[in-house]
Amino acid sequence: MDNKQKRHIRPFKILPITYLYHKFDYQLQAMKINTAILFFLFGITSFGQQSSSKEEVYQILRAHSIFHQPYMETAKNSFRNFVATHPADPYRLIASYWLAEILNKLNNSDSARLLYSQVLDMSVPDSVDDGNYRRSSAIRLAEINMADNDYCAALSHLDLARKFILRYDCGNARIEDDIRMKVLYSKCYLGQGDYRRAIDTLAPCMFGSWSKDNKLIISTLYEAYLNIHTKEEIKNEFLNLEKGLVIRPEKHYSYSYFQPAVKVFDNEIEFQDHTYSLNKLTEREQKQKCMETIKQSAIYKLATH
Repeated sequence: MDNKQKRHIRPFKILPITYLYHKFDYQLQAMKINTAILFFLFGITSFGQQSSSKEEVYQILRAHSIFHQPYMETAKNSFRNFVATHPADPYRLIASYWLAEILNKLNNSDSARLLYSQVLDMSVPDSVDDGNYRRSSAIRLAEINMADNDYCAALSHLDLARKFILRYDCGNARIEDDIRMKVLYSKCYLGQGDYRRAIDTLAPCMFGSWSKDNKLIISTLYEAYLNIHTKEEIKNEFLNLEKGLVIRPEKHYSYSYFQPAVKVFDNEIEFQDHTYSLNKLTEREQKQKCMETIKQSAIYKLATH
């Protein structure tokens, strides 16, 4: 991870697939199409087969609360049956993923690992993998690797996950995914004893508006600090952050604003929130505002308690 990636957070939830078959069928009835075109369209039998199999997979998801008994066992059997009876169907990817999720929930990690790997190896249209199934499978494999203390394999799977296009319409979901990935990478670095790299990955997030209260980020970051510094050193560093506070005037196209940053040990952390609320304040008020943000943050409270 290079320096440019460290300091910026770029803006899990499954998005439903539109039921194209029914819409297409309706449009065909409404349109006046000559016989030759109709013969060509309806000669493509795979369209109807895939639409039917897609409906079958989503019917299983709709019919069962798959992570709650007694529905979990029924859903597991239904997905397993679909996988067995549709070996070449692209929607086997979705059934395999949810079967893996159920098995992972049941602590059957070996079977889950195999299915997640199969999902990763499937080549399907983007319209089928609109729920980030392959990306999610790579992340699950990384988590399984981490549970086995195989951090090299975990990092490989995290790198693989990043190669799949993230399909979220919601900007908040993208930010949450980015934070989750940073935490997983950092935990791998911690497991490898690379504490500074773990700090470099998470430190830029400590005062961000999306992560300042995220317990997972803060606890992981504090754990990394403890591997290099004593509790007393960490406490003193945070109690004296005002000495390392700088507020720089910056310009984005025609808009001018102030960008605050503070040095924490070896990292200069730019504030990722309220950078536009300082313009009408005096220099003293700007510092007070920034110190309020610092002192209200979860990392400051943890470090100075």
